[in-house]
Amino acid sequence: MSSADDYQCAELVERDNFTEEELSIPPVKYEYLDHTADVQLHGWGEDLKEAFEQVAVAMFGYMTEIDKVEIRATCDIAAEAEDMVGLLFHFLDELLFVFSAEPFIIGRKVEILEFDKEAFRIKARV
Repeated sequence: MSSADDYQCAELVERDNFTEEELSIPPVKYEYLDHTADVQLHGWGEDLKEAFEQVAVAMFGYMTEIDKVEIRATCDIAAEAEDMVGLLFHFLDELLFVFSAEPFIIGRKVEILEFDKEAFRIKARV
């Protein structure tokens, strides 16, 4: 499980020389569904990894206009849990924290670098 001390970018990397691939934004594979209390994020993809990436971008898209966000830095985060539902929760919670912290990060693109479905661990780059 993530502890309160783990809620941070492993490393914030500011740069101005991103590759074409790093700047390319994957097609939108998410939607917002009405919910009594708030909103449901529905993401899908070719596999579970892509679905997690899509729902992460959906969360940022719900909070801000991500099409107007310029990619200027990356932030690596990690999350772990005891089951897959918990992993999704902790993954989104980590991303919500970097959105709220200083300097804040808006994920126009989220790339999962490591996705361990057995140990329920994720390392990702925003």
